[in-house]
Amino acid sequence: MEGESEQVEQIKDLIGFLRASKKEKMGALEIITPYSGTEETRALFATTDVCKELLRLLPEPDADLTVGALKCLINLSQDESYIKQMCELNVAFRINDLLKQHVKQDIKNENLDGEELVNSAKLNLADGVFELVKKDIKVNSQGKIIEEDKTETIIECAFMLLNNLTATTPGQRHALGIEGEAKFKFIIAESIFGMFCYFTKNAIFDFVPNIMANLACLNEGRKFMIDNKYIEAI
Repeated sequence: MEGESEQVEQIKDLIGFLRASKKEKMGALEIITPYSGTEETRALFATTDVCKELLRLLPEPDADLTVGALKCLINLSQDESYIKQMCELNVAFRINDLLKQHVKQDIKNENLDGEELVNSAKLNLADGVFELVKKDIKVNSQGKIIEEDKTETIIECAFMLLNNLTATTPGQRHALGIEGEAKFKFIIAESIFGMFCYFTKNAIFDFVPNIMANLACLNEGRKFMIDNKYIEAI
């Protein structure tokens, strides 16, 4: 027990570096990522402000910091207790703001011929959430390495986090805006559905149907989608 308490204190010190220089932030994220990846080590973050500090990094102009923070949040979102914390911190609306910042009309709407496509997530069937997996290097038909597009990685990770969030009832209610001000009701569903319909051929938007299916688990979400003919479009 004493050893665990010492570990928690070390984790709290580590989280403090998320407010330091870029180098120190990246170093902290590199340690938090694996620690947030298993149920046992995720428990060490239970009494910390890790969700709050990670969410602070999402608007960072440095894409590496944004991606790193998103990956940690995806790991944490495999546990409903952290999802509840994120909802209290307005996570769905912050993710929506991030998507609006990065989803632009000039994003390619098709996959290049000859690319070897790889997924960055696998479905945990028991919990209905996605877990990160190591991405293989993408190569084209000539064997040339295709550099990772950080903007697309941010978008994909943002949708993956929304998917895990909406796999739970608290996350569904939060993302639909049911318990907030009326003017925010359903705006996230409208926003991501619009993105999905526009970028029909880009694989990074493939998480959207999963998110919409999760939101349809609630009567309010299902009625909204039926009234607006979303079901037919998906």
